[in-house]
Amino acid sequence: MPLPTNSNQWDRASGDDILFDGNTSNGESSGEVQQVYRNLVRTIMKREVSPQVKITAGYAFDQSYRNGFGTWHAGIDIGAPLGTPVQAAVGGTLIELQRTSQSNNRFVGIQGTDGNLWVYGHLQNLQVPIGSRVNPGQQFASIGNPGAPHLHLEVQPNRRNYTVTNGASTDQNFILRETMSPLEAFSKLNNGGGGGNNGGGNTNLNLTGGPGNDILTGSGGNDKLSGLGGNDTLIGGAGNDILDGFLYSASGNGEVDQLRGDSGADTFVIGDWYGKGYIGGSWGVIQDFSSAQGDKIKVQGSLSQYELRPGNQYGYSANDTAIVLKSNPREVFAVSLNVSTINNTIQLSTRDFISA
Repeated sequence: MPLPTNSNQWDRASGDDILFDGNTSNGESSGEVQQVYRNLVRTIMKREVSPQVKITAGYAFDQSYRNGFGTWHAGIDIGAPLGTPVQAAVGGTLIELQRTSQSNNRFVGIQGTDGNLWVYGHLQNLQVPIGSRVNPGQQFASIGNPGAPHLHLEVQPNRRNYTVTNGASTDQNFILRETMSPLEAFSKLNNGGGGGNNGGGNTNLNLTGGPGNDILTGSGGNDKLSGLGGNDTLIGGAGNDILDGFLYSASGNGEVDQLRGDSGADTFVIGDWYGKGYIGGSWGVIQDFSSAQGDKIKVQGSLSQYELRPGNQYGYSANDTAIVLKSNPREVFAVSLNVSTINNTIQLSTRDFISA
């Protein structure tokens, strides 16, 4: 099923948390909408959707929210553990919206480069001064509201200044007029305003994204997916695919890409002849590297320049592996999930790596 094609469809598709709870008996949003939701969570929390990280209130049509609070919700709520880092879905200028007496329950906005005002609520530990620039994927706060920790995410379209919604209103038409579905707004970031590129069948595809946060999905053939700038999600599908998410820059772009090969012997590109790609606060997250499947990780230059370190040194799990620059271990090129040198599921050798 394709993504929604208009705002009304997006509003309904993201209108209730039960549409994302996995219980098909009470209705579920399409797989494509669910993928946008998963990519949003990965971008703003660097987490996977789970029982601990999930939508707890939907947008504008959540009847249980209405029954409980007497109002219609102006965004979506994503429950997550207290202190979970919060990253920017889109870059822009950070502004103060509502500062309560509680330092762990702040509301701020990002005047996004997409033209929208992105509202983030129930925050603590603000890490960026108000008025400063925030890059896409940059952490600027963490989840607060200790009694019921969650992120309120709201998007007000085509504006720089905040229209006071207080997160919800008794007037549903006011909510629909002054805000939009955060899932629709995030989807429109893809491919510079499109919904991402998706392949099908067994054709050998060559898909290239734009400057935004792209979702590129391959086919059953041997595909090449190139994300360029932004926080991209590349999904190879069946076949022997090449996943190349970064846009090379001498100073880095601050992008965090999600690379998933699926089946086949896939190549995850984290550096090539034109340079070491993920630098300066950028990195790739390799979700399913498998040496047994014949996967390879491509780097620029000699393998002796690199080092493998446990992921928990960089905010991931000890069961994950970070690929770093040996001469400067703070320079992380990629984190490969669920593989470790301890059990030999990844090793810095020609078994698992290719030098460009």
